[in-house]
Amino acid sequence: MTSRSAASTMHRHQSSDQTAGQRLFNDALPSLIQWGKPDVAEPLHLHPRNNLPRSGVTLQGIAVTHPTAVKLQAAFDAIGLAGIAVETGPTNITATLHTPKGLVELQSHGV
Repeated sequence: MTSRSAASTMHRHQSSDQTAGQRLFNDALPSLIQWGKPDVAEPLHLHPRNNLPRSGVTLQGIAVTHPTAVKLQAAFDAIGLAGIAVETGPTNITATLHTPKGLVELQSHGV
């Protein structure tokens, strides 16, 4: 068994969550995390994915419904998520993953 100090597993990041822990749009609007510094040659070098083994799982799609879909879509567009369509309905996020055992769908059921 390999022992690692807590300091070696810490990641430096800056969160966009400036609402004192309160998430927006019933948690349907993601908080953004900036891993490392954007002005360095490799801004994502501190991202945790760099230390994880390959899982064989890939994201196939995201579907979002929300009672105020137009407002949430505008917020998505503003943070660069214009490719994710938001439909009117109860708050829900569905992620479709391709796994080694087939497609898996994860739903928030109201976030």
